[in-house]
Amino acid sequence: MKKLAACLGLALACISTSHAQTIAGYSFEKYPAKIYNGKQAPLKLGDWRSFRTRLKAAHKDGDINFAGNYIVTTWGCGTSCVSGAMIDKRTGKVYDIPLGETEDGVTPYESGAERFADGAELDDNERLAFYSNSRLFISCNCEGEKVNETTGKQLITYYVNIWDEKTKTFKLKKVQQSKLVTVDYNEF
Repeated sequence: MKKLAACLGLALACISTSHAQTIAGYSFEKYPAKIYNGKQAPLKLGDWRSFRTRLKAAHKDGDINFAGNYIVTTWGCGTSCVSGAMIDKRTGKVYDIPLGETEDGVTPYESGAERFADGAELDDNERLAFYSNSRLFISCNCEGEKVNETTGKQLITYYVNIWDEKTKTFKLKKVQQSKLVTVDYNEF
């Protein structure tokens, strides 16, 4: 009986910390959001009419994946470019999502900069991080600088956004990290 209780306790601990990931010093579990289980409101496109096909498809799917009651969806907008929005499942209203634009309005996807970790390039799916039970939305933008033939300096700017449900806005906090990475520039 004690073994069963211990196993159940361990399983529950694993489930509750499944989104305990920390990025740029921010933990998703510190910004909790209660999951909405009510009826889905009709989609209200407003200024988002030009993206109606993609938004209607995401709305129809209806899977909450951010801040308790939002459906985040992204789509391509050209070579290495990604755009997106989020739909409030309770109201049907569409909101913009923060994709980590630079001062000149370029998103990390448009910049063409590569992000490396331990010599391996990370894919586009790792440039956005968010969960259904958290109000934290993190994107990153990367710039690289060649140091020599096998080493590069990588500047990663994390755009840490905290969703404020009362004001329906994101609060931005930028976190910059710089590190040396091993890159074989002869491969490029």
